[in-house]
Amino acid sequence: MTQQIDTPFLSREAAENLEAFRLVRHDTSNEFVYCDAGETPLAVTEDYVASGFPVAGALLQNKPGTIRVTAAGVIAARSDVYSAADGKVSATKSGVRVGQSFEAATADGDIIEVLPNIEKVDLKYSNTASTAEVENTVVETAFAASKTLVGADLSAGDVIRIRAQGLVNDNNAADTLTVKLYVGTEEIVSTGAVDVADGDIFLIDADVVVRIAGAGGHVAGCGLVALGVPGTVTAKPFAKADAAEDLSGDVPITVKATWSAAHADNEVQLDNLIVEVLPKS
Repeated sequence: MTQQIDTPFLSREAAENLEAFRLVRHDTSNEFVYCDAGETPLAVTEDYVASGFPVAGALLQNKPGTIRVTAAGVIAARSDVYSAADGKVSATKSGVRVGQSFEAATADGDIIEVLPNIEKVDLKYSNTASTAEVENTVVETAFAASKTLVGADLSAGDVIRIRAQGLVNDNNAADTLTVKLYVGTEEIVSTGAVDVADGDIFLIDADVVVRIAGAGGHVAGCGLVALGVPGTVTAKPFAKADAAEDLSGDVPITVKATWSAAHADNEVQLDNLIVEVLPKS
Protein backbone atom coordinates (compact mmCIF):
# COMPACT_ATOMS: atom_id res chain seq x y z
CA MET A 1 0.00 0.00 0.00
CA THR A 2 1.29 3.47 -0.85
CA GLN A 3 2.37 5.54 2.14
CA GLN A 4 3.34 9.14 2.77
CA ILE A 5 6.16 10.15 5.09
CA ASP A 6 5.51 13.42 6.95
CA THR A 7 8.30 13.11 9.54
CA PRO A 8 12.08 13.49 9.34
CA PHE A 9 12.52 9.74 9.91
CA LEU A 10 12.06 6.68 7.72
CA SER A 11 11.89 3.19 9.22
CA ARG A 12 13.32 0.25 7.30
CA GLU A 13 14.75 -3.17 8.16
CA ALA A 14 18.53 -3.28 8.46
CA ALA A 15 20.09 -5.59 5.88
CA GLU A 16 23.36 -5.62 7.86
CA ASN A 17 24.60 -4.53 11.27
CA LEU A 18 24.49 -0.74 11.28
CA GLU A 19 26.43 1.45 13.68
CA ALA A 20 25.06 4.76 14.94
CA PHE A 21 25.77 7.94 12.98
CA ARG A 22 26.33 6.25 9.63
CA LEU A 23 24.94 7.13 6.20
CA VAL A 24 22.57 4.55 4.74
CA ARG A 25 20.77 3.93 1.46
CA HIS A 26 18.20 1.47 0.13
CA ASP A 27 19.34 -1.85 -1.29
CA THR A 28 17.41 -3.79 -3.95
CA SER A 29 15.08 -5.15 -1.26
CA ASN A 30 14.26 -1.64 0.01
CA GLU A 31 16.23 -2.28 3.20
CA PHE A 32 18.91 -0.06 4.74
CA VAL A 33 22.59 -0.76 4.06
CA TYR A 34 25.68 1.38 4.50
CA CYS A 35 26.17 4.08 1.86
CA ASP A 36 29.69 3.63 0.53
CA ALA A 37 32.02 5.93 -1.42
CA GLY A 38 30.46 7.31 -4.60
CA GLU A 39 26.91 6.39 -3.56
CA THR A 40 24.06 8.78 -2.72
CA PRO A 41 22.87 8.58 0.91
CA LEU A 42 19.22 8.64 1.90
CA ALA A 43 19.41 8.87 5.70
CA VAL A 44 21.68 8.68 8.74
CA THR A 45 21.34 6.23 11.63
CA GLU A 46 21.09 7.49 15.20
CA ASP A 47 21.50 4.18 17.09
CA TYR A 48 23.16 0.81 16.60
CA VAL A 49 20.82 -1.76 14.99
CA ALA A 50 21.56 -5.42 14.29
CA SER A 51 20.81 -6.96 10.92
CA GLY A 52 17.17 -7.95 10.51
CA PHE A 53 15.79 -5.39 12.95
CA PRO A 54 13.98 -2.16 12.07
CA VAL A 55 16.00 1.04 12.06
CA ALA A 56 14.75 4.64 11.89
CA GLY A 57 16.99 6.74 9.68
CA ALA A 58 16.92 10.55 9.75
CA LEU A 59 16.14 11.60 6.18
CA LEU A 60 18.83 13.97 4.97
CA GLN A 61 16.42 15.96 2.79
CA ASN A 62 13.67 16.19 5.43
CA LYS A 63 15.45 16.59 8.75
CA PRO A 64 15.79 20.20 9.94
CA GLY A 65 19.10 21.34 11.34
CA THR A 66 22.35 19.38 11.36
CA ILE A 67 23.25 15.70 11.68
CA ARG A 68 25.95 13.75 13.50
CA VAL A 69 27.94 11.44 11.27
CA THR A 70 31.13 9.37 11.55
CA ALA A 71 34.29 10.65 9.85
CA ALA A 72 36.52 8.29 7.86
CA GLY A 73 39.62 10.29 8.72
CA VAL A 74 40.92 13.82 9.15
CA ILE A 75 38.43 16.49 8.02
CA ALA A 76 38.89 20.23 8.48
CA ALA A 77 36.03 22.34 9.78
CA ARG A 78 33.86 23.93 7.08
CA SER A 79 34.89 21.31 4.52
CA ASP A 80 32.59 19.76 1.92
CA VAL A 81 32.13 16.10 2.82
CA TYR A 82 31.29 13.08 0.69
CA SER A 83 30.18 9.52 1.31
CA ALA A 84 32.94 7.06 2.22
CA ALA A 85 33.15 3.35 3.04
CA ASP A 86 30.84 1.88 5.71
CA GLY A 87 28.55 4.89 5.87
CA LYS A 88 31.21 7.37 6.96
CA VAL A 89 32.07 10.75 5.43
CA SER A 90 35.31 12.03 3.97
CA ALA A 91 36.68 15.26 2.51
CA THR A 92 37.77 13.24 -0.53
CA LYS A 93 35.43 13.88 -3.45
CA SER A 94 33.39 10.79 -4.25
CA GLY A 95 29.98 10.94 -5.86
CA VAL A 96 27.65 13.64 -4.59
CA ARG A 97 28.42 16.14 -1.85
CA VAL A 98 26.68 15.16 1.40
CA GLY A 99 27.07 18.53 3.10
CA GLN A 100 29.50 20.74 5.03
CA SER A 101 31.29 19.90 8.27
CA PHE A 102 30.70 22.28 11.16
CA GLU A 103 33.65 20.94 13.12
CA ALA A 104 36.93 19.15 12.49
CA ALA A 105 37.63 15.43 12.67
CA THR A 106 41.12 14.39 13.77
CA ALA A 107 40.87 10.65 13.20
CA ASP A 108 38.85 7.82 11.70
CA GLY A 109 35.77 7.22 13.85
CA ASP A 110 35.30 10.77 15.12
CA ILE A 111 31.68 11.92 15.26
CA ILE A 112 31.24 15.36 13.69
CA GLU A 113 28.39 17.77 13.07
CA VAL A 114 27.42 18.20 9.43
CA LEU A 115 24.88 20.42 7.70
CA PRO A 116 23.28 18.18 5.05
CA ASN A 117 23.18 19.54 1.52
CA ILE A 118 22.87 16.74 -1.03
CA GLU A 119 24.24 17.97 -4.32
CA LYS A 120 22.98 15.96 -7.27
CA VAL A 121 25.44 17.35 -9.83
CA ASP A 122 29.10 16.62 -9.16
CA LEU A 123 31.63 18.56 -11.22
CA LYS A 124 34.45 16.14 -11.85
CA TYR A 125 36.73 18.21 -14.06
CA SER A 126 37.21 21.52 -15.85
CA ASN A 127 40.51 22.49 -17.43
CA THR A 128 41.99 25.84 -16.46
CA ALA A 129 43.91 26.53 -19.68
CA SER A 130 43.81 25.61 -23.35
CA THR A 131 45.84 22.55 -24.30
CA ALA A 132 48.85 22.24 -26.50
CA GLU A 133 47.94 21.94 -30.16
CA VAL A 134 47.49 18.73 -32.06
CA GLU A 135 49.42 19.59 -35.20
CA ASN A 136 51.41 18.27 -38.13
CA THR A 137 50.29 14.64 -37.76
CA VAL A 138 47.85 12.20 -39.30
CA VAL A 139 47.81 10.05 -36.15
CA GLU A 140 44.67 10.30 -33.99
CA THR A 141 45.95 12.21 -30.97
CA ALA A 142 44.36 12.88 -27.59
CA PHE A 143 44.38 16.44 -26.29
CA ALA A 144 46.32 16.91 -23.07
CA ALA A 145 43.19 17.78 -21.05
CA SER A 146 41.29 14.67 -19.96
CA LYS A 147 39.54 13.20 -16.92
CA THR A 148 39.68 9.63 -15.64
CA LEU A 149 36.60 8.56 -13.70
CA VAL A 150 36.69 5.76 -11.14
CA GLY A 151 34.51 3.05 -12.61
CA ALA A 152 33.59 1.71 -9.18
CA ASP A 153 31.96 5.08 -8.41
CA LEU A 154 29.55 4.72 -11.34
CA SER A 155 26.23 2.93 -11.06
CA ALA A 156 23.40 2.15 -13.46
CA GLY A 157 21.39 5.28 -14.17
CA ASP A 158 24.24 7.76 -13.65
CA VAL A 159 24.70 10.32 -16.42
CA ILE A 160 28.16 11.49 -17.47
CA ARG A 161 27.71 15.00 -18.88
CA ILE A 162 30.55 16.21 -21.10
CA ARG A 163 31.16 19.49 -22.92
CA ALA A 164 34.22 19.92 -25.12
CA GLN A 165 35.13 22.98 -27.18
CA GLY A 166 38.22 23.77 -29.20
CA LEU A 167 39.68 26.10 -31.79
CA VAL A 168 41.36 25.65 -35.17
CA ASN A 169 44.32 28.01 -35.01
CA ASP A 170 45.59 27.25 -38.50
CA ASN A 171 44.67 25.05 -41.45
CA ASN A 172 46.49 24.07 -44.60
CA ALA A 173 44.51 24.28 -47.85
CA ALA A 174 41.76 21.63 -48.07
CA ASP A 175 43.08 19.37 -45.32
CA THR A 176 40.29 18.06 -43.10
CA LEU A 177 39.93 17.70 -39.34
CA THR A 178 38.04 15.05 -37.36
CA VAL A 179 37.35 15.37 -33.64
CA LYS A 180 36.00 12.48 -31.53
CA LEU A 181 34.85 12.05 -27.94
CA TYR A 182 35.61 8.81 -26.09
CA VAL A 183 34.33 7.38 -22.82
CA GLY A 184 36.77 4.62 -21.97
CA THR A 185 37.50 2.92 -25.27
CA GLU A 186 34.04 3.67 -26.66
CA GLU A 187 33.68 6.34 -29.34
CA ILE A 188 30.66 8.42 -28.33
CA VAL A 189 30.53 10.86 -31.25
CA SER A 190 32.62 12.12 -34.16
CA THR A 191 32.43 15.42 -36.01
CA GLY A 192 33.28 13.60 -39.21
CA ALA A 193 36.00 14.91 -41.52
CA VAL A 194 35.48 18.65 -42.11
CA ASP A 195 37.43 20.99 -44.39
CA VAL A 196 38.02 23.59 -41.69
CA ALA A 197 39.36 27.15 -41.86
CA ASP A 198 41.38 29.29 -39.53
CA GLY A 199 39.28 30.29 -36.51
CA ASP A 200 36.72 27.48 -36.79
CA ILE A 201 35.53 25.88 -33.57
CA PHE A 202 34.31 22.46 -32.53
CA LEU A 203 31.72 21.85 -29.84
CA ILE A 204 30.52 18.55 -28.37
CA ASP A 205 27.71 18.40 -25.82
CA ALA A 206 27.05 14.83 -24.71
CA ASP A 207 25.02 13.04 -22.05
CA VAL A 208 26.30 9.48 -21.62
CA VAL A 209 24.06 7.16 -19.61
CA VAL A 210 25.49 4.28 -17.61
CA ARG A 211 23.01 1.53 -18.39
CA ILE A 212 24.95 -1.27 -16.71
CA ALA A 213 27.86 -0.71 -14.33
CA GLY A 214 30.93 -2.86 -13.71
CA ALA A 215 33.01 -5.11 -15.95
CA GLY A 216 29.99 -5.95 -18.11
CA GLY A 217 29.05 -2.29 -18.39
CA HIS A 218 26.95 -0.67 -21.08
CA VAL A 219 26.65 2.99 -22.07
CA ALA A 220 24.35 4.96 -24.37
CA GLY A 221 23.92 8.64 -25.02
CA CYS A 222 22.87 11.64 -27.05
CA GLY A 223 23.75 15.28 -27.60
CA LEU A 224 24.94 17.84 -30.12
CA VAL A 225 28.10 18.11 -32.22
CA ALA A 226 29.43 20.92 -34.41
CA LEU A 227 32.62 21.86 -36.27
CA GLY A 228 32.82 25.01 -38.38
CA VAL A 229 32.45 28.79 -38.37
CA PRO A 230 31.55 30.25 -34.94
CA GLY A 231 28.03 31.65 -34.85
CA THR A 232 26.86 30.05 -38.09
CA VAL A 233 27.86 26.37 -37.95
CA THR A 234 24.93 24.00 -37.52
CA ALA A 235 24.96 21.91 -34.35
CA LYS A 236 23.75 18.44 -35.26
CA PRO A 237 21.96 16.10 -32.86
CA PHE A 238 23.41 12.63 -32.42
CA ALA A 239 22.47 9.43 -30.64
CA LYS A 240 24.90 6.86 -29.27
CA ALA A 241 23.37 3.40 -29.36
CA ASP A 242 23.76 1.06 -26.40
CA ALA A 243 27.32 -0.28 -26.39
CA ALA A 244 29.34 -2.58 -24.13
CA GLU A 245 32.15 -0.90 -22.15
CA ASP A 246 34.15 -2.20 -19.20
CA LEU A 247 33.40 0.22 -16.36
CA SER A 248 35.10 -1.74 -13.57
CA GLY A 249 38.37 0.19 -13.57
CA ASP A 250 39.58 3.57 -14.77
CA VAL A 251 37.24 5.23 -17.28
CA PRO A 252 39.10 7.99 -19.16
CA ILE A 253 37.14 10.81 -20.80
CA THR A 254 39.19 11.94 -23.79
CA VAL A 255 38.85 14.14 -26.86
CA LYS A 256 40.98 13.22 -29.87
CA ALA A 257 41.81 14.97 -33.14
CA THR A 258 42.91 13.61 -36.51
CA TRP A 259 44.18 15.64 -39.48
CA SER A 260 43.93 14.26 -43.02
CA ALA A 261 47.48 15.40 -43.79
CA ALA A 262 50.59 16.16 -41.77
CA HIS A 263 51.40 19.84 -42.22
CA ALA A 264 52.89 22.46 -39.89
CA ASP A 265 49.88 24.71 -40.57
CA ASN A 266 47.35 22.14 -39.32
CA GLU A 267 46.86 23.20 -35.70
CA VAL A 268 43.93 22.66 -33.32
CA GLN A 269 43.64 23.06 -29.53
CA LEU A 270 41.12 22.06 -26.87
CA ASP A 271 39.94 25.14 -24.94
CA ASN A 272 37.35 23.70 -22.58
CA LEU A 273 36.61 20.23 -21.23
CA ILE A 274 33.91 19.99 -18.56
CA VAL A 275 32.94 16.65 -17.04
CA GLU A 276 30.06 16.19 -14.58
CA VAL A 277 28.35 13.14 -13.15
CA LEU A 278 24.62 13.31 -12.43
CA PRO A 279 23.81 10.44 -10.06
CA LYS A 280 20.33 8.97 -10.09
CA SER A 281 18.10 9.80 -7.16
